[in-house]
Amino acid sequence: MNNIKDIEDMLKECKNLDEFYRIKNKIMENERKKSIYKILDKYERDLNNKVLLEKEYQKRCKYENELIKNYKFIAGIDEVGRGPLAGPVYAAAVILDFENPILGIKDSKN
Repeated sequence: MNNIKDIEDMLKECKNLDEFYRIKNKIMENERKKSIYKILDKYERDLNNKVLLEKEYQKRCKYENELIKNYKFIAGIDEVGRGPLAGPVYAAAVILDFENPILGIKDSKN
């Protein structure tokens, strides 16, 4: 097989776990180095985490996925502060791209 950089470049191109396992099996046929196994483990963990984040995202977007059928934009809003008696209040509205989600955001503060 090629050097570590070439293997990492191949793995970066993986879009899903099936593709990753196909490449991993191909690499493991010819490689026996521990460093290669460590790289494969890292990319497998990263891809598994990405799959979990995508599932969590879809679960959290249950209502938005229903609304997006009828609306072009959906804004999420939040506020923070203690109210006018105890200090300032800040409010924000955000419209995110459903086609390119930012995975891992679970709270408006993020």
